[in-house]
Amino acid sequence: MSRSVLIVDDDPMIRKLIATTLEDVASFDIEEAGDGVEAIATAKATEPAIVFLDIDMPRMNGIDA
Repeated sequence: MSRSVLIVDDDPMIRKLIATTLEDVASFDIEEAGDGVEAIATAKATEPAIVFLDIDMPRMNGIDA
């Protein structure tokens, strides 16, 4: 089973906060994306076990992604 997590948020500080929290709890492979377009490409490439997805983002929001 994949131990990767995809964190998608247009705010890099929010991504860092979530990543740091997950790294403190368990050793996940962390992938990050800044919008829905990046999220789709990254998810296709890495097939994460879980995605933390912001809803309000530029280019493509979380709902459309």
